[in-house]
Amino acid sequence: MNHTITSLGDLPLEIFDSPHTGDAWERCVLATIPNGQLIQAAIAAITPPKIARPSSFVLHAPLELMARVALLPHVRPDAQLQARRQIAALAVRYIHAGPSVEPPKITHAQIDTALPALIDSLHCGDVDSVDSALLFLTPRLSIFALRKALVDEIAPLLGAAGHASYFAGFARTIKPRKRRRVAARTVANAGSHARVTSLLVQRKQRKR
Repeated sequence: MNHTITSLGDLPLEIFDSPHTGDAWERCVLATIPNGQLIQAAIAAITPPKIARPSSFVLHAPLELMARVALLPHVRPDAQLQARRQIAALAVRYIHAGPSVEPPKITHAQIDTALPALIDSLHCGDVDSVDSALLFLTPRLSIFALRKALVDEIAPLLGAAGHASYFAGFARTIKPRKRRRVAARTVANAGSHARVTSLLVQRKQRKR
């Protein structure tokens, strides 16, 4: 997977702005790998949050990827290549959007302390604490248990420019579980400006 991400990062941004037959994308091995592998490479590429305060693009990239992944099975065959190119373009632009944060130190030892910490961090927009709590919880709680724990806390709140409602529709397309930190950090980032409406309501992911 690391090699695949490196391959994405090596692609020049301009090939996605002015695509043409036989360009670097079409010559890249990523252009022919199965959809599932391309999607996982794109997810891995946008997993590390950025150090700088997120631009609109960085903030919305996980949302756009989730939407494109959900729509890909419905794209007609003669448009699949273009749809795959757009997924790759999203990942490449994210890679080039600046340096990423280091993985946070996980300070929690019990679910009973990590879950309240996650809720508090989402409310106050503390993205690093969200990271730490979520990375501890996701291997230990099902997504349905997380939803049950969080939805009543967050549903009464308003705002986040629709980020939480998008996650409500698409969050289960993010696998493996630890990569849901992108979704949670994005909601927390938005929550520092406008509060969120809902989070982590799941839909069944299509098998590939």
